[in-house]
Order: sequence, then C-alpha cells, then structure tokens
Amino acid sequence: MVNLSTQRLSTIKIFCKAAELSSFARTAEVLGLNPSAVSKAVSRLERRLAIKLFHRTTRKLRLTEEGSLYFERCHQALGDIAEAEALITQGVRYPQGRLRVSLSAAYSTHVLAPRLPTFLEQYRDIQVELLVSERFVDLVEENIDVAIRFGNLPDSNLRVQALQAYRLVTVASPQYLRHQGIPQNIADLQHHNCIQLLSSRTGQPMKWRYGDDLQDLDANLTTGPRVTGAETARVLALAGGG
Repeated sequence: MVNLSTQRLSTIKIFCKAAELSSFARTAEVLGLNPSAVSKAVSRLERRLAIKLFHRTTRKLRLTEEGSLYFERCHQALGDIAEAEALITQGVRYPQGRLRVSLSAAYSTHVLAPRLPTFLEQYRDIQVELLVSERFVDLVEENIDVAIRFGNLPDSNLRVQALQAYRLVTVASPQYLRHQGIPQNIADLQHHNCIQLLSSRTGQPMKWRYGDDLQDLDANLTTGPRVTGAETARVLALAGGG
C-alpha cells in the first residue's frame, strides 16, 4: 500500500488543477500560490514518477499521453476523497442512520419511550431500535451503539456518561401494609415478603443496603419472590406481592 503523504497529496492537487486550466499562471492564481511554486511542484512530481506529464510551450500546457492517464486517475481519486469527506461531514451535521439502544424495561417504559417521539420528530433520519433486556450486553459483539444501565460500570474501555442520579427506597402498596403491617425498623424486614431483584450479571439477589455503613440484609431476606426485572418488581409490589 502506497504511503501518500500530505505533501504528495498537495502536489497531486496542484498537478490536477494545472491540467484542468492548462496554465501554471492561472493555477497559481486560483490556488493562491507563486507561479514558480506551481512549476516546481509539477517538476518534482515528474522526477518522482520518472515521466513527463506536460508538453510545455511559452503559451500553453498540454498533457502527455502518460500525463492524461495519470490525471484521469488522480482526478477520480481526489473526487472520491471529496465525496467521502462530504458524506461524513453531512452525517455529523445531520445525524442519520440506525441507533441501537439496549436498556431495561423500567427505564424504557418510564423514561425513554415517553420522550422518544419528540426525539424522532427532531431527527427524522434516525431509525431507533430499543433492545429491552435486563442482561448486560456486549456492545461490540452485538453491534449495539448505546447501553443504559443503573449503577457503576466495571473496569472497561467503554465511554461512560452519567444521565441522572437516583436513589433506592423501600416501598409497599397500601394493600400489603394493611395485611402485613408496617415495618418499624430495618430488622422488621426479615419478617416481610421482600421482593428480590436478581442480578443480570451474576443471577444472585441484589443486596439491600441501609444506613451510612451500607449494611447488607440480603442474607436474611429469604422470603418473597425473586424477579429479574425492576419493572416486574414494581408491578408486583403495586399488586400487594411484597
């Protein structure tokens, strides 16, 4: 593969412009260069290629046969580069394409989905795919652009952006509290149906932590259903299940 330096690319651009205008003087004027600089650039290119690119006269430049072939390929290559840059910069100015987002059911239902129509109205060229799942995903292997998760990310090369702060609270429905009573302290929770959320990473119940020292209660919470999704836990609690 040829290593195309910035200087070589600049020289090729000068050559192509000279071929288009058939004049070193006009090329220098258009590119804002000294006429001698244009002539020297073309001469360097000819020495490097070991071919003559132009027939030179005092009045006009004319491409040689080899020069015409070289110009045709270089002109096409420069056009491809310009087209590629325009395509990329247009994508930056006007976001477009498919956006695959992995997120939990709870966040999708209560946060993202209600706001999605406004986003799609503003960015009409973006096709959004919401991949609702409680498991941790491999963004690279599964071709996912963004993953939204609660908590801290383990050591990773992924780029992380905090979206919002949240706090965990212990709640129950009025129906449940009428039948089971209201716990007066943390120790009372051992006698209640505590809905436990299973970690999507380990499959084990997530810890219930209280107080400044974040005391764990998970070892003592043996009653109550276990679920894999926060939204399921919420609905279950509303129904009086814990």
